[in-house]
Amino acid sequence: MEIDFNPNISGYVFEYVPTPLSAGGVGIYINENDYTVVERMSNLAFQALWIENLVPSKKNVICGVLYRQHNSPESFLS
Repeated sequence: MEIDFNPNISGYVFEYVPTPLSAGGVGIYINENDYTVVERMSNLAFQALWIENLVPSKKNVICGVLYRQHNSPESFLS
C-alpha cells in the first residue's frame, strides 16, 4: 500500500508502518537526527512502530505508536 499523505516538515522525517488492510497504520514525525527505528510490525490485528531517540549525554528515550484494528480484538490479545 502506497502512502499518499506526507507533508514535509523541515528538520523532521515521517516514519510509518502501513497496514495490509484498507485503513489503519501508524506514523510519527521525528527529528531527522539522532534516532533509530527499533521495530516495525504490521499484521491483520495491529500495526506498531518503535523508535529510539538518541539523547547525547543522557538516557535514550524509546517511543512507540500502536494501532489495534477494530475488527480483531481476539487476534490482538493473543
